[in-house]
Amino acid sequence: MIFQHTAALVLAGVKTQTRRPVARGGDFHQPPRSVFTDGECVEIVYGLCRNRWRVGQTLAVQPGRGQRAIARIRVTAIRYEARAGAISEVDARAEGYDDPAAFGAVWQAMHGAAALDQPCWCLTFDKLPSISDLRGIDPGFTGGMDAADYVRRMRDGGES
Repeated sequence: MIFQHTAALVLAGVKTQTRRPVARGGDFHQPPRSVFTDGECVEIVYGLCRNRWRVGQTLAVQPGRGQRAIARIRVTAIRYEARAGAISEVDARAEGYDDPAAFGAVWQAMHGAAALDQPCWCLTFDKLPSISDLRGIDPGFTGGMDAADYVRRMRDGGES
């Protein structure tokens, strides 16, 4: 997932939400559909079963198109917003901005003047620990497994 304007905020752990415009017509010229479980959106599907985002999915954080990943995130929630500009103070801070006006200025710069009135998907995520993060916790960590698996193993008492 590209975070061209906010990659540093993701790395710092300040940004824990991202909004993405709803694609007009979706992929394959079909509208996207949402999959719900227990009243919560858990997946956005475009076209012929192509998952766009799914709760629990891990995604690479890229500072620009075609650039190498600098971190990984895990999607924890997805919701539909009828209007990108109707962002709350709390959500603006989760986006990494001081207030809705600051978010709105960047959103318009990225997506155009009318973009605040367009619908968007709001994805909430957690930044996953990196290998270098884990070496800071456990200097003996040498890799050989996914960082999330290592954290899970440590949480479960060190069992493999």
